[in-house]
This record gives sequence, structure tokens and C-alpha cells, in this order.
Amino acid sequence: MRKIILIASLFLYCAVALMAAVKPHPHKATTVKADKFGPVNQIGSGINIHFVSGHEKDLDMIAAAGFKFIRIDFQWQGIERTKGVYDWSAFDGLMANLKKRNMRAICILDYSNRLYETDSVSINPLDHKEQRATNSPQHPESVDAFARWAAAAAVHFKASNIVWEIWNEPNISFWKPKPNVNQYTALALATAKAIRAAQPDALIIGPCTWHQAFCNTWMQ
Repeated sequence: MRKIILIASLFLYCAVALMAAVKPHPHKATTVKADKFGPVNQIGSGINIHFVSGHEKDLDMIAAAGFKFIRIDFQWQGIERTKGVYDWSAFDGLMANLKKRNMRAICILDYSNRLYETDSVSINPLDHKEQRATNSPQHPESVDAFARWAAAAAVHFKASNIVWEIWNEPNISFWKPKPNVNQYTALALATAKAIRAAQPDALIIGPCTWHQAFCNTWMQ
């Protein structure tokens, strides 16, 4: 498992592209100044993980290897199981573990919720197989609910200095029932506005798309 995490999942993050876009801040040679993404003019790299708890030794190895970020799915359906009720407990623990190791999180606000959208059958464009899954937020109620949840997350985790990414690779099968730029744009705008209103200093990026080395920046 550790080998898979450290080798197969290794990649440079959206944060690298974002840092490259930040204008250098003038500073003395003897000081190291920081902006929102960390030390100025230094590349931050990280690793994608698919666990929230129970892998502290893996986090130790990731930190020991010098990585400063982890990227993880922050799945809506697992947090809001009852309308309007959010359970942050699993991620509270993860953020505490990251803080101990001087690492930060890129949390992907993603995937849908059966409380607000129905399932549908579609064809996966990658393997051309039939799949059944919950439709991505595309109706006013579900878009508003997703945006409210994202804003609540930004407020709850304000002290954790999370980078919030809006969805994962919406240009392929991760957007259900099929990629739709208008639907994604509507969700991204609503979500960014809700987060910005609730937590003005939050860092918002996206979308990270398939077949592209780095994330495009979506900051508002």
C-alpha cells in the first residue's frame, strides 16, 4: 500500500502552477518570506492519497520525503448524509495529523449526493462500458446545496489553510452522466461565490482536467 502511495500516486500539484503565477515578492536574501502558497519562489510538491485515517505511518513517510501537500477527495455524500447536517469528524482528524507534520491539504470538493440528485446510466468515455452513478449537481437545489456545503467546509476548516479545488477532472467520466461545460461552470461559479462570501481568504482552484499536467486556475 505504501509503495503504491509513494510511487504510483506521485505527482506535482496544482499548487505548482499557481505558485508560478504569483509575482515574486521583493525580500532580503537573509529572509524567507511566504505568500498564501508557502515560501516565495519555491516549488511545493505533493502526493495524492485515498485515505483519511489509519495511515499515520504513511503520512510520516510522505513528510520525511519532503512533500508539503497532500491532495484528497473531499466527498460531499460522505459528509452530508442528512440534509443540512455536516459531519466533519474524519477530516478534523486528518487535518490535525497534517498539521503535526507541517503539511497542507488540497481538498477536492467533489461528487454528488443522492439527497439531491438521482442516478442515471451512461457510457464511460474511457472504457465504453455502461455505468450507473448519481448525476453531478445540475439542478438549482443540488447546485445550491453543494455551494452551501462547500462554504460551510471553508468556514469550519479556516485554520487548516486548505486549498479548495472545485471538482476532479470534469471533462471526463467524473462528471455524470457525461461531461457538460455549462453545468460545471454553473456549479463552479456558485461554489466559488459561496466560499468567497463565507470565507474571503479561502484559496479556490479548478478545474483540474484530464490530459493536462497542471490545473487551470479558477480564482475569484
